[in-house]
Amino acid sequence: MSAGVPTTVYAAVERVLDEHSAWIARPSPEVTKAVAIAAGIAWSLRTDEIRRGEEVGWVIEREDSEPSRPMYFTGKNWDYDNLKAVRFAREQDAQTMARYMFPGEPHRIADHMWCP
Repeated sequence: MSAGVPTTVYAAVERVLDEHSAWIARPSPEVTKAVAIAAGIAWSLRTDEIRRGEEVGWVIEREDSEPSRPMYFTGKNWDYDNLKAVRFAREQDAQTMARYMFPGEPHRIADHMWCP
């Protein structure tokens, strides 16, 4: 591995290439390094965007609401305003809350991004 490529990024690229080797020929180590560098740069840029005020998280939506205009769980009721939605840092936390709050009721877990 060359300098400048984080080990975790390189390993992740190798794993993706191996998982898809049925339809992608495994490239040379040089190509793998180049892809790893690109992935690291892309992640770095994405992290900078999040730091500039974007917030990402998981929400509970009513399954019978339109995906283009979902209703969000606010902690008390359902509302179309995504700013009132209860935000979860982890998908599994949203799933646990939904199972507890809405057994048998239609709902879906969705990742969401709020921009300033």
